[in-house]
Amino acid sequence: MLFFIAMAHLNPHIEKRLVGLGTILMGVHGASASLSSATKGAEREAFVRLFLEEFFPRGFRFGHGDITDSHDQKSGQCDIVVEYPFIPSIPLPGGGSRLYLAEGVASVIEVKSDVAGQWNEVLSTASKLESLKRNVNPQMVIANEFGDSIPMFAVGYDGWRTAKTIREKLDNSPVDCVLVIKHGIFVANRKFFGGIESSGAVALWLFITALNEAMSYIKTADPSLLDYAKPDSSSDGIKK
Repeated sequence: MLFFIAMAHLNPHIEKRLVGLGTILMGVHGASASLSSATKGAEREAFVRLFLEEFFPRGFRFGHGDITDSHDQKSGQCDIVVEYPFIPSIPLPGGGSRLYLAEGVASVIEVKSDVAGQWNEVLSTASKLESLKRNVNPQMVIANEFGDSIPMFAVGYDGWRTAKTIREKLDNSPVDCVLVIKHGIFVANRKFFGGIESSGAVALWLFITALNEAMSYIKTADPSLLDYAKPDSSSDGIKK
């Protein structure tokens, strides 16, 4: 049975700020209700990125695009990619979507209007992401919980109403954490503090806490970018 920690209390000063932020997030969601699904997705992503960029100190980059690893595996399009500041990523000319190297990704966040109704989309992205492996270099300072996998978060403006239901969906899935903003519920798997969960304003704080944990997983790294350029057997190949 999964061990979990239920959190119920939060610093009242932090709580007031988070209640306000939650109200703003839901306001953006409501304002996009009459727009096309593609436009709503872009606005949800942009607002959450703005929220994240305002919440976390500079150094990390929040973008979107595909991720590849040194085994030539590739994810599909990811809503939000949290990028470490010490490994390059490949831009698309003119900006926008990027191609990320797996070792440079701290986590992925899928943002849905209704995470319950779009759960299969979340699972599809998570399944593709699960096939990617980060080449953990001995020079990296890491925790043991995540191994070579990339942590995956799902955020829904709307969704399930109880932590129990979310826990059932989360178990045996490749998704690590789920946040439902409207109902103020956050549930994580055992990789995050033994499977922490809560409801109310503290849910948004636990989401930030878990994301911070994922972003702190690798302190420094010196990956071999040559792993992405394999020697050609028909020639002398790449000389190091």
